[in-house]
Amino acid sequence: MTTPAAARLSLPVLLGNRAVMGAGEGVTFPSVQSIVKGWVPADTRTRALTLIYSGGQLGTIVALVTAPIIIKAFGWPAVFEIYGSLGLFWMVAWQNLVSHTPPLSPQNTAKGAQPSFSRGAQSAALPSATDSKSVSEQQRQPHQSVQQQQQHAAAQSGAVYTQQDSSSAGSLSRFQDIPFKQFFTNRAFVAIVMAHSAFGR
Repeated sequence: MTTPAAARLSLPVLLGNRAVMGAGEGVTFPSVQSIVKGWVPADTRTRALTLIYSGGQLGTIVALVTAPIIIKAFGWPAVFEIYGSLGLFWMVAWQNLVSHTPPLSPQNTAKGAQPSFSRGAQSAALPSATDSKSVSEQQRQPHQSVQQQQQHAAAQSGAVYTQQDSSSAGSLSRFQDIPFKQFFTNRAFVAIVMAHSAFGR
């Protein structure tokens, strides 16, 4: 939203404005993995990531189609102002839909607390436990209340969360253990990097 105002001031101000925006956006996609890990059950994370990343591409397509229409009707500054305003509205709406602590974090599940996906709302139940063992346990114990079953599912998800954290930390405990040579000698990886680097240019 500030790009038109920065462009009216001077070129250095415009470049600085775009650099700050790029620095803020640069952490978005890397942080998606961590967010999904704490908010989405393990058996649906692949689907969630697919929707997130495809949504980003779909947004680019929609912007490329609608931007010329907006420019023709209202001028080029309107593109930044309209898209920026939509982003602010989305942020305000999203703040009312989530809580500050991921519902699948060990802090929540270790205490047997039910995950709360929305702020100001009642605790929401997780989907069924990811393994057949937990499902069979629930079937063998029909006298359990719904709340107890939800707490059991949350504990199971928390165990998976903690185990994945530990395994990830143990497998790459040192920076020098990261196989950079294998990355940059893999033809498919290099092709993807080159294609993504040239994307939108």
